[in-house]
Amino acid sequence: MTVARAPRWLVVFCAAGLVLFVLLVGAAIDAYPGGTWFDPLSRGYSFWKNFHCDLFHHRALNGRDNARSATLAIAGTTAMFAALAAFFALVARLDGRSPESRLAKVTRFAGVTSCVVGMAVPLTPSDVNRVAHLTAVTAAFVPALIAVMAAAWISVRSKSSALLALFAIATLAFGASDGVAYAIAFSIDTRNQLLEASLPLFQRLAMLSLIGWMLSVLAAHARRT
Repeated sequence: MTVARAPRWLVVFCAAGLVLFVLLVGAAIDAYPGGTWFDPLSRGYSFWKNFHCDLFHHRALNGRDNARSATLAIAGTTAMFAALAAFFALVARLDGRSPESRLAKVTRFAGVTSCVVGMAVPLTPSDVNRVAHLTAVTAAFVPALIAVMAAAWISVRSKSSALLALFAIATLAFGASDGVAYAIAFSIDTRNQLLEASLPLFQRLAMLSLIGWMLSVLAAHARRT
């Protein structure tokens, strides 16, 4: 495999953003008062039943003040978007054919675009402006899907490691499933509880796969330094 050497600052920037995301969102989860869309009276944050966006609300779903958790979650998610912009640039450098190939350019452009647009998601919590929040999520999903598809193809054909390819495919599968289910759930008049209940699950699986993918890409570049 031919890997274009990445600037050290880009690797450090991506790693630092990922660490900040884990720490800040972890603190936000710990500070979340409680409530899910399916059980508003539940206590604390449910990893598998709450949406990530629930953390952005000014008030938790149980009605209690959520200012501390929201501040931490917004800061952590913003750090993650910054890390992801660097991540897509790092994946583009894994393209053994050329870091300036058409596929690499699509990965970088679509990736950065999705991250810039995605910054609006935590800044438009659905309890303040539901339409703006849904619009931001939908607008960010399209370039994100393109970026993930291109980056996944680079990761698979790079043959850097089995884990790198596995996490790339898992992120694409779970992320696409979450996006499709999200679009269907909020575009039909009749609410489907089973479909809506699957959304947090898809979201978590996609996020865990993405973190694994990011760590695998960072490891691939670390071996080159």
